[in-house]
Amino acid sequence: MFKRLMKSHEARRHISWIIAAVLILPFIFYFHATGRAPLKGPGGTAGTIFGKPVPWDTFQQQRIWLQRQWENQFGRLPESFQPLLIQSTWDRLILSEEARRTHLQVDDRELVDVIRKIPAFQDHGRFVAQRYKQYLKAINTNSQAFEAFLRQDLLVEKLVDTIKQTVVVTDADVKRAYHDAHDTLRATLIIFDTATYIQEVATTLTDAELRAYYDAHPDEFRIPDQLTFTYAGASRDDLAGKVELTDDDLNAFYEDHEKEFTTPDGKVKTFEEAKDGVRQRLMAERVRKQLTALSLDLQEDLEAKKTFDEMVTARALISHTAGPVAANSPWVSGGPEPQILQAASQLAKGTTSDVVETDGGVYLVRLTDRVPSRLPAFEDVRATIAGTLTQERSRAKAKEAADAFHAKAKEQSPTGLRYEEVALFDHTLHVTPATFTLQQPIDPIGRVPELNQAAFATPLGHLTAVVEFPNGFAMLRPEERTIANEEDDAKEETKLRQDLLTKKQNEHLEQWIGQMRARARLQDFSQHHASES
Repeated sequence: MFKRLMKSHEARRHISWIIAAVLILPFIFYFHATGRAPLKGPGGTAGTIFGKPVPWDTFQQQRIWLQRQWENQFGRLPESFQPLLIQSTWDRLILSEEARRTHLQVDDRELVDVIRKIPAFQDHGRFVAQRYKQYLKAINTNSQAFEAFLRQDLLVEKLVDTIKQTVVVTDADVKRAYHDAHDTLRATLIIFDTATYIQEVATTLTDAELRAYYDAHPDEFRIPDQLTFTYAGASRDDLAGKVELTDDDLNAFYEDHEKEFTTPDGKVKTFEEAKDGVRQRLMAERVRKQLTALSLDLQEDLEAKKTFDEMVTARALISHTAGPVAANSPWVSGGPEPQILQAASQLAKGTTSDVVETDGGVYLVRLTDRVPSRLPAFEDVRATIAGTLTQERSRAKAKEAADAFHAKAKEQSPTGLRYEEVALFDHTLHVTPATFTLQQPIDPIGRVPELNQAAFATPLGHLTAVVEFPNGFAMLRPEERTIANEEDDAKEETKLRQDLLTKKQNEHLEQWIGQMRARARLQDFSQHHASES
């Protein structure tokens, strides 16, 4: 259901902006100055923006929520996405703070109107309250919390809209875009395909060359240690599901932190207005304390030389088995968090790790098996090496031939020979006519923007430079350019103007977000907490 709820946003051009602007995140809270430097990392701050500390729990709640929504849309995220996830979390915090600073507001009528128009809550265009309730139950929240999340998201969208409104498209812009899309160029395309040289190269490779490559590049073929391990612990989600909070608990927490719960215009919220935010903050704090206590208990158990099984039983830890996986894997689909994988990689067979603290929980890891790294025999990878060298050398031959032809053709040009005639002396060439616009792919090599641009920038009858494309190298000789008549397609102007406006708005928005990052003077402690906590 969440995918359908978010579907209207999936067409945004830049994935960093998709992540920052689309997803609904929890409340944002900031520490107020207390006269002492806050702790960096768990229990303290994740960083600062606009000179204000951002609580660690607030940052982690938003990051985890953001990651879940990403995974709902794109599946399990590889470890390589983590820096982008961290940056997107900070972008969301920065934009939310800027929306508050500019006194933007979303009134109740706007909020209700948006909720009633969400297709997931409708039946034949009519809002169905029961569907709304079922959705809230499915994501384990209530209407107050969901509406607060959505209100925050709408505030950011309002901020974005104000930035977009500063972008204008002139008639000259539209005219230039029209001609880029419709002016055509007829040209002669000369292709030097890597495949042309593969058979020749393959027959010249010797075992000595293949073995030399094998000896010089062992790391390309080495199979890393293969690990099988058990990890046991408690996750934030598991503990949060067991936390019970009474109204007295919430009231007490609110009284201690009243000034941290404010409206976008800076007014302190009443308890009822802040209740859902209070619940989230208090639950996060209780879970954090439980995880801290578990970490200390497990550390004591390790110092007391208790076995892995004894600790699992005594602390009622939840166990999982993983493997075999490659040692030092940054991420395994459907597997444990990277810190757990790293801990397993450092263990000897049968040993137990120190306490492993991750963003998701606290764990111990026991390595049950390690198959040592090995270098496969030459014969096992001979075909792989031959394929690699054949591809590399064939591409080099194609480039060499393209450069030689380009030079030869330019030498022959003053004699009156056309490039097609020069090409007759080389039967390995593929010469074909092509017609295209600045934006269209060139048949049969596909989309190579650099070649399109070179062709339109080259005088008729002259040869472009050699341009690389996935299957080899190519060049063009422009023959005839046809200028499109805008009046013939006047009806297209509206659509073209809108497309151009959208493109310019996205480019301006990306630039503006970059400027906001600079203004926010971000200090990020989130990726260094392990050494400071």
